Amino acid sequence: MGEIAGHEFARIKHELDLDWQHFNQLPVERETVRLAGNLAERFGLKGYDAVHLATADRLYREVRSPISFVCFDSALNGAASTLGFTLVVR
Repeated sequence: MGEIAGHEFARIKHELDLDWQHFNQLPVERETVRLAGNLAERFGLKGYDAVHLATADRLYREVRSPISFVCFDSALNGAASTLGFTLVVR
């Protein structure tokens, strides 16, 4: 999108590659995809945004503790807030 200079983008991407192993990674299974479809329809979300939200919802149901939700999309933040997630906003 051209909002970050090329050298800065390369540095950020490299840092993400190094940090990736420390992130919780959840598989996108059939149940997640179905839930994502329902959330996309309910909130008018884009596909991957709906998968992001559906995955957070499934994680919440598994761990039964508060989940903080992070993204830069206002529609997705609104949907996450409606579902009761704590938003991390800059």
